Amino acid sequence: MYAIIQTGGKQYRAKPGDVLDIEKLEGDVGHKITFNDLLLVGGYNEGQTLVGKPFVQNAKLEAEIVEQTRGDKIHIIKYRRRKGYRRTLGHRQSLTRLLIVKVENGSGQTLELDSAKRKEALIKASVPFSTRQKERDAARGPQGSEAKAKKASAPKAASAAAPKKASATKEASSAKAKPAAAKKTTKAKK
Repeated sequence: MYAIIQTGGKQYRAKPGDVLDIEKLEGDVGHKITFNDLLLVGGYNEGQTLVGKPFVQNAKLEAEIVEQTRGDKIHIIKYRRRKGYRRTLGHRQSLTRLLIVKVENGSGQTLELDSAKRKEALIKASVPFSTRQKERDAARGPQGSEAKAKKASAPKAASAAAPKKASATKEASSAKAKPAAAKKTTKAKK
């Protein structure tokens, strides 16, 4: 059985055991929240669906607050070309992570989260909100910290090698310039 709830100006599909990140709701971790305004309840009796007008009567969904967190940072950049206008802003949305515990369809049928599956759902809920760092480490390869150390030492070696290349190119360019100058002098003699 699943339900569609409306909170924070958005709609979410939820069933027992799901973990949802929604707009911030007041409450501490472990606090129970009841949503009485369900827009739809489905999948409870061989595919039957109850659609509310606008809400399903006597239907409710119970959830538990697992975490109060903030979303990833969003960067807002405003730019006008050739005008010298640049503005940068950032925003992190406050979110509440919920574990859906129970759905009632209003006609006496209820679907609850098993206590055995509750632990798995809580482990799923404890996944850090931002996984960017893990993605970066995976992109670097299995030697993430070793690769950082090599990259840190590489610029020093490159800067030491750079002057040699520059002097070698100067010598090559001056060697190329000498034959050209010699040709000019030979033409002048004729």
